[in-house]
Amino acid sequence: MTEMEGGNVRTRRRPGDNVSLVTQRIRMTLAELTTFKTWFATTIGGGTGRFRMDVWTGAAFENKVCQFNLSNPIQYIYVTTNIVDVQMQLRVYGV
Repeated sequence: MTEMEGGNVRTRRRPGDNVSLVTQRIRMTLAELTTFKTWFATTIGGGTGRFRMDVWTGAAFENKVCQFNLSNPIQYIYVTTNIVDVQMQLRVYGV
């Protein structure tokens, strides 16, 4: 991904990447959400870094390299005062 002067982000395909977009929703407590937001902002550079996680591929959960699709913003859906559904779209490599 390359940030452009106009504020948009350009993603270039690399040979052999085989990338799929996967939308998922994860239920978190407010404490977990705070940890997630800190990790997102610092550890993976505002969502630009790659990370590994278990992703549902249609038949099973598989551990894959992922990256947030930043053109589709993360949504926070408050279920109760302490529970939040976090909906995200991931670029999943090797699917």
